[in-house]
Amino acid sequence: MKPCLALFLASLLVLLSGCAAAGRADPVPDSAVLVLEGSGTVVYADDAESTLTAEQERLLLSFFDRWYQSLAQLEAEDLSEFFCDSHQADYSAAALDLQVGIRQAQPLDYTLTGYSFVLEVESVAESEDGSIRVQLSEDSVQNFAALPGVDSKRFDTSHTFVMQQEGDSWLIRSHSQFDPLVSTLLYAYMEEYADGQWDPERFRGLDFTQDYIDAVPGYLEQVVEQAELRQQQAAEETTAQAAEEPYDREAAVAYADQWIEERSGDWADYTGSGGNCQNYASQVLYAGGIPMDIQGDYIWKWYDDTVSNRGVTWGRSSSWSGVKQFIDYAAGNTGYGLAAEVGAPYDTGEPGDLIHMGVDSDWRHTVVITQPVSDGSGQVVDYLVDSNTANLQDYPASLYGYTDQILVHILGWNQN
Repeated sequence: MKPCLALFLASLLVLLSGCAAAGRADPVPDSAVLVLEGSGTVVYADDAESTLTAEQERLLLSFFDRWYQSLAQLEAEDLSEFFCDSHQADYSAAALDLQVGIRQAQPLDYTLTGYSFVLEVESVAESEDGSIRVQLSEDSVQNFAALPGVDSKRFDTSHTFVMQQEGDSWLIRSHSQFDPLVSTLLYAYMEEYADGQWDPERFRGLDFTQDYIDAVPGYLEQVVEQAELRQQQAAEETTAQAAEEPYDREAAVAYADQWIEERSGDWADYTGSGGNCQNYASQVLYAGGIPMDIQGDYIWKWYDDTVSNRGVTWGRSSSWSGVKQFIDYAAGNTGYGLAAEVGAPYDTGEPGDLIHMGVDSDWRHTVVITQPVSDGSGQVVDYLVDSNTANLQDYPASLYGYTDQILVHILGWNQN
């Protein structure tokens, strides 16, 4: 990313932190009607230099409990009592509406039968106005009604809270976390800026929270439309040809399960530079026996971290760690190396296959299938997936939040 563009993005992210408080000071309730008994804990990172008070911890735990209670019944509960800024409360409500709406749109029952979460506080910074900025990482386990016996796990979800005291109570001024709609809006802003179309007046008047709130209904419509298209596509027949050599799906999934929260020291980690999802997926394929490919016009390799798209035994091809570039490789490669069906009928996925995700066919993310999920008639309608950035294990692909998904069915590999 160019330095000026990175600076621009950093400036945009400040907009997610909210502004001065709007004067709400209702106390956090001591209790609420629980739809489902869950559990939450606050812990502190080893290098955290400050801690929260008991009241501040209780505010965070109450907020997350209310969030998960909403997901448990797929009905968004009111979050406004936790906030001192009504506009930021509306922003969090819209984010919750998006998650609830995505789950409601699926053909399976994705209400919760259980949940737990751990909030690891990484830093607490006090501002001159007395507010505090809390950076934390969330690990969670969700149990879905449609998936008995399955622990769907999310690791290292980053949250930023700004909290301030109103009277005797602490309340949330703002809360931000990334989801696919956040990234979609930021991509749009960055493209305007990179294309030289950005009006400085627009930047000064930008209200990201309102843009997000306004975008949620249309985004949900896209989610529903694309889910219906995937189910229609499931009736299509595959035209894929068999590969010469098999793909070891068991070994691939075993590797995928091993390296979700941690990273293998045998490979570079791109978590902090665009995301590690495709790098992780490429490692999974390699663990399943797909060889690196330096023959022909399409290259797929990782020997070291130097970028090289040439057919030589050093460097890293862009197809190894780039989502769009991998799709191009998988779709275009013939002869030696990977044999795959890009855009395979959605119900034909198997453990070790890949799903690419994005918005408006702009592919941004890759996940690894660990298990197909069928409805009552035996029709495959979803998949449990593992992924890096975000770090998920046995999580329903349909709940990831991207509107578009494309299945890459791994056939094996060819010698010639």
